[in-house]
Formats: sequence, C-alpha cells, structure tokens
Amino acid sequence: MRGVLETGFARVDGSLALLVQRSDQTDRALIQHGGDLKSLEKRVDALEADSKAAATHGPRLALWRRWPGPRSVWDYLRSRRMDGWCPSW
Repeated sequence: MRGVLETGFARVDGSLALLVQRSDQTDRALIQHGGDLKSLEKRVDALEADSKAAATHGPRLALWRRWPGPRSVWDYLRSRRMDGWCPSW
C-alpha cells in the first residue's frame, strides 16, 4: 500500500512540477509578446504620422506649384516695383 501511495504522490508531484514549468514558460512568453506588441504599436504610430504628413504634403505641393501668384515675398516685392514708388533693387 505504501509503495502505491508513494508512486501516486510521485506522479502528482511530477505533474505539478510540469504545470509550474509550463506556467513559467507561458509567463515569459506573455512578457515577451507584450514587449513585441509595444514596439509594433510604436511603429504603427510612426507610420500613421508619416502617412498623414504624406497625405497632406502632396496636395499642398500641387497647389503650390500651380499657384499663379509669386512664390515668395521677395518675388512679390520685385513684381510690384514701380518707378519712383519703390527704390530700385
């Protein structure tokens, strides 16, 4: 009877040890996946910011290139120069 009980306890102890080991492995995997997820979220945030900038940059650049007016204040001042009204540049 004693041998049967010791064998049963040994099996239970082995099963508990295996459960503890798997639990530790699961905890480590969860910690690692949490870190991976945080780094991916940072990358997604950076990509979202880049895509927003690119989405607004294209139309602004097209508008700037097609703008009929002067490209800078300097060009504007030069185009508005009149004899006697503005000193010659």
